[in-house]
Amino acid sequence: MPVFLALLAAQSVKAQSEIQVDILNNFNFGKVAITGWSGSVSIEVANGVFNRVATGSVELKNLGNYSPATIKFSSPNKNYDVLQLILPGQVTLTRQGGSQTRTIYNITAWPSPPYYHIKKGFTVYMGGTIQLADYLVNPGGIYTGTMSLTVVYE
Repeated sequence: MPVFLALLAAQSVKAQSEIQVDILNNFNFGKVAITGWSGSVSIEVANGVFNRVATGSVELKNLGNYSPATIKFSSPNKNYDVLQLILPGQVTLTRQGGSQTRTIYNITAWPSPPYYHIKKGFTVYMGGTIQLADYLVNPGGIYTGTMSLTVVYE
């Protein structure tokens, strides 16, 4: 079984021209306000229903403006089966123009593998959670990072 590693920061990844992984959307947790000390924001992707949920003293703003990370597997030459998709335990994001960081954890994928006959394409949605603290610790801005995926296919 071949295995390859895909980075979610790239636009597309090819493993020996056998499987292509295209990034359709990066994680977008949307706009939030921290009204107290701390809390979290989660993007849930269970059973094809996508929700954004806040805990603690986090208030969701602009309710429709968020998205799960979305990738598409395809294989132009052969109808491969993706047997496993191994997600990282966490991903560290760094604020553009600063040194502050946030971490995405509890990363999940829907639907769960296996994905059969991906020649024409198969779309996978990923959710996760970020922990937020007050503005001094986590100022607003755009936070970016790289997420590695391991794909086992045959």
